[in-house]
Amino acid sequence: MTNARTSGSPGSDPLSGELLRALREETGLSQNQARKAARVGQSSLSRTEAGESRPTPRLVRAVLEVYARHSTLTQERIEDLVAQAHALETEHVDARVVLQAGSAHRFQWRIHEAERTARLVRSYHPSVVIGPLQTREYARAVFTPDAQLDPHDAAQSIDARMERAQLLADSRRRWHMLQNEQALRWPVHSYAHHAAQLENIARVAAQPNISFRVLTLDRIAPRPAPVSGFHLYDDAQALVGTESGSALIQDADYITMYVQLHAELTELALSEQDSLELVHDFARRYRDHS
Repeated sequence: MTNARTSGSPGSDPLSGELLRALREETGLSQNQARKAARVGQSSLSRTEAGESRPTPRLVRAVLEVYARHSTLTQERIEDLVAQAHALETEHVDARVVLQAGSAHRFQWRIHEAERTARLVRSYHPSVVIGPLQTREYARAVFTPDAQLDPHDAAQSIDARMERAQLLADSRRRWHMLQNEQALRWPVHSYAHHAAQLENIARVAAQPNISFRVLTLDRIAPRPAPVSGFHLYDDAQALVGTESGSALIQDADYITMYVQLHAELTELALSEQDSLELVHDFARRYRDHS
């Protein structure tokens, strides 16, 4: 998967850690000199330039105001990049925020709205049953109350996920789902509950507006599978898993990249019929264990 970075000079590139590094290097300032003048932490600047942290509006404005003293960087360009940082902040849903008490269910409703307004939903997940396919018991295991998720928020999140499942019955909406075999094999909660989860997938996959296909673990692939799941809502929006949370993306280049990735994975997956037979086979195995 290639990086969907726009080519061009630092004067026209979109905001990124790489761009911030290029703008600093144009001034001749070292990272240490820049962060002292901007009064930002060294680790914040170094991690942002390395692409390990998202550029925050505060950091972007602080360092660019410094760089403007040593280069031809204009105030108009600074305001544009700060605005891009605000947009990234709005689009990014950090896991620490999503899982705070009282907020996880709101994120589920945001996804519900994206699914409701789409006419084609394309999904992939490597290790967890895709959200709208989950039974209540499986969702209960996903939204287990802990230090970051209180019981009330967990219960509301489960209810919201069950509402998302109702959208599957709308024949006007098509779903193309790709699921790694790992998620089917991993029994969650109990053998009986996982058998019920697999049977639910089989019921849903039989609907004419649903395409459910499995990527088996023994299939030879040209490169490793993506480690995080993603969902595409028409060609307008993508929900992409990240190391720290989930990002709602509307950038056309990135969406095109994930559309192509979904198509590549589809080529590697079993047919719909073979996938359904595999799900039935796993369901029978777990019924026998229970």
